[in-house]
Amino acid sequence: LQSNKAKKAVELFDYIHSLDNQKLALNLDKIEKNTNKKIKYFIQVNVGMEKQKSGIMSNELDEFYNFCTKDLSLNIIGLMTIPPNDMNVDKHFQFQNQFSKIENLAVFLRLTQDRLLTIFRYQ
Repeated sequence: LQSNKAKKAVELFDYIHSLDNQKLALNLDKIEKNTNKKIKYFIQVNVGMEKQKSGIMSNELDEFYNFCTKDLSLNIIGLMTIPPNDMNVDKHFQFQNQFSKIENLAVFLRLTQDRLLTIFRYQ
């Protein structure tokens, strides 16, 4: 989502699946406050570590999540990923399937299981 289109997106939608940078997060926070509307967000993670794609690198996820939730109070409810260009879609979904167990996702994102569970509010 481009920052210049964020206001329209907040007006139209209840979910945004492509929160991928600090500038956008700041803009969305400001819009939420001005419109008194809370949106649910998915952080876009660049799982392929591809420079040409947007998304938070997995090693930056914890810091970005903390910024969004603690500094800005954005309602982060999940992650969104896009497969690398060189990975076929079937392999991508097999790759994502391995994250059905929280411990596997925690290892991939370089977070402790407790931290990951806190991020997504699992009890």
